[in-house]
Amino acid sequence: MTLKQTGKLLIAATLLLGNVAWAGLTATVDRSIISDLDLITLTVRASDETADATLDFSSLEQDFKIITESNRQNSSMSIINGRRTSVVYKDHVLTLSPKRMGNLLIPSFRAGNDRSQPITIRVQKQTASQRQRMNQFVFFETLVDTNDTYVQGQIIYSVKLFYTDAIGGDFPQPPSLPDTVVEVLETEKRYESIVDGQRYYVLEKRYALFPQRSGTLEIERERFIGTRGGGGVFSQRQRVNAISESHTINVKTIPPSFSGENWIPAKALGVKEAWTETNPVFRVGEPVNRQLAISAIGLSDAVLPQLGKMEVANAKVYADPPTTENRVSPDGITALQITTVGVVPTKEGELVLPEIRIPWWNTQTDREEIAIIPSATYQVLPALGETTNVPTVTVPLSELNQPTFISEPAKPYWQWAAIAFGFLWLLSTWQWLILRRKVRALESANATRYEAPVFSDPDESREFGELKKACTRNRPADTHRQLFLWGKARFPEIHSVLDLGKLDPTLAEEITLLETHLYGEGDKDSWRGSDILTMTTELRNGKAKKPKDSALQTKLNPF
Repeated sequence: MTLKQTGKLLIAATLLLGNVAWAGLTATVDRSIISDLDLITLTVRASDETADATLDFSSLEQDFKIITESNRQNSSMSIINGRRTSVVYKDHVLTLSPKRMGNLLIPSFRAGNDRSQPITIRVQKQTASQRQRMNQFVFFETLVDTNDTYVQGQIIYSVKLFYTDAIGGDFPQPPSLPDTVVEVLETEKRYESIVDGQRYYVLEKRYALFPQRSGTLEIERERFIGTRGGGGVFSQRQRVNAISESHTINVKTIPPSFSGENWIPAKALGVKEAWTETNPVFRVGEPVNRQLAISAIGLSDAVLPQLGKMEVANAKVYADPPTTENRVSPDGITALQITTVGVVPTKEGELVLPEIRIPWWNTQTDREEIAIIPSATYQVLPALGETTNVPTVTVPLSELNQPTFISEPAKPYWQWAAIAFGFLWLLSTWQWLILRRKVRALESANATRYEAPVFSDPDESREFGELKKACTRNRPADTHRQLFLWGKARFPEIHSVLDLGKLDPTLAEEITLLETHLYGEGDKDSWRGSDILTMTTELRNGKAKKPKDSALQTKLNPF
């Protein structure tokens, strides 16, 4: 081959390499062989006319979990055969975690007419020696208090990260589980522990999980990716990682033998009553306040039944909206509910308060129990100022013929008696006016509860809490109402429930199904609110994602 021919081949090869280097779409990885605990970095570079194209990376989720995703735009210049070429390109950088072992495929991506080449990643199980060596610096311990529960029952999930000094990284986010309500019990608890003679710092977080659907609940493995080292100018930082064991929970359905109207699975449940007076005195027309309290261990307050809806013969009953609260205890969530009920007798005589029965399922003994407030009978006194019948006295005829003696000194007593009766009449009239005001206030408060405008000061968190209660209790009418109230508070631009459905086609289908149950002729008791709760939760989180917990990033080592 002549020197001239060789020069032509070199020029052609240079041009070819230049075309490959500036192809419209390329994909590269930092490693092609990794362990099941490692992360890989995927860089997809789009140049020329594809730089502004939108890339879809959803196909990656079949084999990988996307940990982070970022973009950066740069420009480069090259000189070939004396010609200056400037290229603007955009890099999409993704950090990926493998979901399984074996040969995993990073698929081809497409932008316009350009395609990237697929890449095969080989994932191997981390050897025992590698894991043992890594455990010297950081490792996980995760626990669940039960592997077997009922739908809406509580599971306590603990995550502990053991680490030595000079470890930096991000603690895992709270678990994201389908059809499951996750409540944080402890956001952060730090202490020290000795394991196999070695001192570790421990960062622990605890969660209460409430599955809303029966079947199998999979709690995926927790992952920690961090670095070890002082972080000085001349120090070297070593990548460290840890992974926990997964957990499988069997979620059982409601037992057919359960007799209650509302399904209540709890570790313990109690109900009691209290009066504003230690020994209540009932009088016609006068209100007496009664407080009904429920406390349940291992249960969310959204599942507690409402106690104020009751009828009492010969009395009017006014129930205030219940106040609820979730408290954190060593046993998880303890739900509290207090309802104030006003009882106004309307008739003198006996007043019978009916028995209150709350069937619930004891998850400790796996059987139904019933919490009871027994029936009680009270005597109702007549209203103050009410006239009484004076008994008729028969006077013998012989006594009518007897002379009548009038004693002058007795006149002042009759005067004082007249004054006293006049004072009592004024007092009873004043108390009657007060009673009328109390009854009107109770009736006004009861009417206001249903008639007061609800759009004056929307509170998104409060309205979503009420929506969650309505969905959990499977109440279609309350759910339909709270959907609009929450949607209006969250998205002020909507004007109806149908507008809310336009934000998510799947949610629109569930709203149509809900309205069919409400206005159709079918069985309304068969409706379940778990799907709407799941979709609205996802819609809510998609609009306002929580900031990433980076407590470990800044001060994992407290000393």
